[in-house]
Amino acid sequence: MIEVRRAGAKGLGVFATRRITRGSRLLAEPPLLTITSAHRDVLKAASSLSNDKLAMLLQLSTNDTPRAQRTSLALSLWPTLSSLLSRARDAQTSLHQNRRILNIFYNNNFALGDASGTRALFPTVARLNHACVPSAQGNFNTALRAFTIHALRDIPADEEVTISYLHDEMALHGARQATLQDGYGFACACPVCIGETRAGSAVRRAAHRILLERYHSTAARNGQQPQQLLLLDMARQLIHNYEAEGLVGGRETASLYSLAASHAVSVDDKVLAEQLGRRALELERDAVGEDSQFFDAARLALERMDFTTHGKPGEVAEKESEELSYAPWT
Repeated sequence: MIEVRRAGAKGLGVFATRRITRGSRLLAEPPLLTITSAHRDVLKAASSLSNDKLAMLLQLSTNDTPRAQRTSLALSLWPTLSSLLSRARDAQTSLHQNRRILNIFYNNNFALGDASGTRALFPTVARLNHACVPSAQGNFNTALRAFTIHALRDIPADEEVTISYLHDEMALHGARQATLQDGYGFACACPVCIGETRAGSAVRRAAHRILLERYHSTAARNGQQPQQLLLLDMARQLIHNYEAEGLVGGRETASLYSLAASHAVSVDDKVLAEQLGRRALELERDAVGEDSQFFDAARLALERMDFTTHGKPGEVAEKESEELSYAPWT
């Protein structure tokens, strides 16, 4: 279904070997390397890898930003010097290799959002390149203990499969470029950033930010029914903005449908609430699969007609950062 191959100036990427339909699971990959809040030593974790797995790790991409280079150098120096000075054991890896391991982990790990503060690296997932309007999404499946990738739309054969590295998928062009340059060391050249759609995208995204501010200011007032009707209308406009931008799938869009469903419940429009809730469930299914904890939560929300736990717009990115971080490890 997928293969890793050259992706031009981006280096390696993941490509569809045949047509992939929306909602298909492209990958379910266990972690190659993990750390937790209690056990944060990346080099110690890497030292337990087999030769084959270490070689696999060392083939992954590094981050050339000054911050990444400084961090990986500082973290790699102490274990190497300590080992040499104490003579307790021979250094298993060189300073250069230590630095590379840390840089690779810095550049490619994901926060899993569990109680242990686990961060993990997945080798094939690490080959997925970024697009501001991605064709796929990744999420950690607790039942499988694996990172899954699902198609958010139909993907033709030979097309590159992309995910978003951004927490805020509706961020403006300058903010997106700054985040990607500072965190990952590249300038995005996807169609939304440099293509013919850039101008229209910029207008939609700017209007979206204004609408988001209006939503928050309205939601902060006393929640009488007229305001709930207005909030319902604004939530549906936010959904329209996402979909007009091409963000027609994924957990972020699902969360907005759940939000609109919660306002529909508040104005006692149960028919509309169920329609919106079912759409949220469909989007969750396509993004994570029916064996995911996120799908279970959406299904339970629909059964209970209680969508209040699915967040508010503008908080989606923050919530996702706790559960699944596309940002570099710091």
